[in-house]
Amino acid sequence: MKRYRKAAALALAAAMILSTAACGKKASDTSSTDAGAATQETDSTGAKSTSDLKVGICIYKFNDDFMTLYREELKSYLMSQYGIAEGNITIMDSKGDQEEQNTQIDNFLSHDVDVLILNLVQASAAESIVNQCREAGVPVVFINREPEESELKRWADEAIAAAYVGADAEQSGTFQGEIILETPNKGDFNGDGVVSYAMIMGDPETVDAQYRTEFSIKALEDGGMKTEKLFEQHGDWDQTRGQELAASALAQYGDKLEVIFCNNDAMANGAQAAIRAAGRTVGGDIYLVGVDALEETIDYIKEGTVTGTVLNDHVGQSHTAADVAVKMAAGEKVDTRYTIDYIKLATDVKVAAADSGEAAAAAFDLATGAREFQAGICISQFDDDFMNLYCEELQNYLEAAYDAKVTAVDAGGDQAEQEGQIDQFISQGVDVLILNLVQASAAEDVVNKCKEADIPVVFINQEPDAAEIERWSIEFIAASYVGPDAGQPETFQDESVPETPEEEESMVNDYVGPSHMAADVAAQMAAGSKVETRYMVDQAATE
Repeated sequence: MKRYRKAAALALAAAMILSTAACGKKASDTSSTDAGAATQETDSTGAKSTSDLKVGICIYKFNDDFMTLYREELKSYLMSQYGIAEGNITIMDSKGDQEEQNTQIDNFLSHDVDVLILNLVQASAAESIVNQCREAGVPVVFINREPEESELKRWADEAIAAAYVGADAEQSGTFQGEIILETPNKGDFNGDGVVSYAMIMGDPETVDAQYRTEFSIKALEDGGMKTEKLFEQHGDWDQTRGQELAASALAQYGDKLEVIFCNNDAMANGAQAAIRAAGRTVGGDIYLVGVDALEETIDYIKEGTVTGTVLNDHVGQSHTAADVAVKMAAGEKVDTRYTIDYIKLATDVKVAAADSGEAAAAAFDLATGAREFQAGICISQFDDDFMNLYCEELQNYLEAAYDAKVTAVDAGGDQAEQEGQIDQFISQGVDVLILNLVQASAAEDVVNKCKEADIPVVFINQEPDAAEIERWSIEFIAASYVGPDAGQPETFQDESVPETPEEEESMVNDYVGPSHMAADVAAQMAAGSKVETRYMVDQAATE
C-alpha cells in the first residue's frame, strides 16, 4: 500500500504536530477542552509515562477499506511514535452495531484504559458516550464520523475531555463537484445545459454521506451548471452495492445519465465495473467520481476508467488522532475539533498537463506516487549544533513519511555559497526547496528565483521580514515560513546541544515538531496545494 500511503502523506499534516512546539495555524476551531479529568497512575514527575498508556479503540466495522488503512496506521503510529506496547493497544470491531460498540466501550472503561479513540457506528450516540466517559474520568477522541455541532460546542462550554479528528465532509463533496466542473464539458455530455446525475450514497446516518451528497451538487450549481437528479440510493459504503446500484441507474436511464457521484471509492470501484458492463465509457459519455483515493481507484484513474477521487488522508488523520489522544491522556488541553484537508485527484490533471506544461503532470505523479518526491535542503551551517539536529530529523522524516529523495547541503555560513547551491537545486528540478537562510534579507531574491522556476520554497528558522511574507500572500507565491516568531527574545539557534538525557528529552520538541511541520508543508506545496504563508512554533527552551 505504499503508493496510497505516499499519496495520503501529501495532505497537509501541520495540525497533527501537537508537541510543545505548537503550530500557530491549527486545522481546528479555537475552542478548547480540559483533558485533566482523566485519572492516571503517575511517575515521579507527576505524569504517566506515555509508553505505559492503555488505549482502547473501537472501529465501526473492520471490513471498511478506508477504516482498515486508518486503524492499521493508527496502531503503528502509537507504537512507533510514542513507544506504546502492542499489548496496551486494543482495537475492537463493532461490526456496524451500535449496541455492540456500547458494550465494547463499557468493557474498556471497566478495564481502566487511559484514553478512548472511537469511530462511532452512529454519530448520534456521541452525547451519551461522552457523558459515560466523563463520569469515568477517561478522555475520548472521536474519529471519522463527526458528532453534531451542538455536541462539540457542549464539550467546549463544559470543559469536557472530548475531541473530534477528521476531515471536512463539505470540502470532499465540493471537490467532487469541482472535478466535474473541470472536465471539458462540465458534465454535460448531451449539451442540453443540464448535468443529469445519479448519487450513490454511504450510510445515511453519517455527516460524510449527507454533506458529500449535498455539496457535490452545490459545487456544480455554484459553477453555473443546472442539475437533474435521476437516481439516489444508499450503497452503505459497499463496493458490491455500488456496482448493483450503478447498474440499476444505467439500465433505468441509459444515455441520459451523464455523471455518477459515489460517496466513497469502494462504491465508485463497483460503479466503474457496472459502467463497463453497460458498454459506457468514462470520459467518453459519462463521468464517475469517488472519495478516499484507495490504491485500486488511483489505478482506475490512471487508466481512465474513473474520472477522479478526493484524497481522504488516513495517515494525517490517524496521526492527529493519536497525537490528540496522547495529549489528552497527559491531562493537557486540546481543541474540540481538528480537520485535515482533502486533495483532488483526477484524470483531467493529466489532460490539462498537455496544455499547461509539466507542472500539472508533476503534481498528479507526486500525488499518486508515480515518481519520486525530491527535496533540496540548504542549511546555513552544519556546525550549528541545533540546526544539525534539525536537519537530520527533517531528512529522516521526509524519507520515512514521504519516500522522498532528499539532498541536504551546508552553506558554511556564506550567503553567496548558499545561492549557488539553490541554483544547483533549481537546475536539477527538485520538487521543493527547504531553506535555512544564512541571511534572512536574501529571501526576496531567492523567492523570485524559485517563482520563476516554479519551485515552491519553505523557509525555516530564519524568518524573512513581514513585508516579504505579505508579498507571498498578495502575489500568490508558493512560499512559506515555518519556525519561531522572530519577535521572540530567543531563537532556536541560540539553543545548546543537550548534554544529558533529561535535557535531550526537554529539547526534543524544539526541533522534532518544527522539522516535521516543515516537511509536511513542503510536501503539500510540492503536490500543488495551498498552504499558509506562516506557521509559528513556540519555543520550549531546556532548563
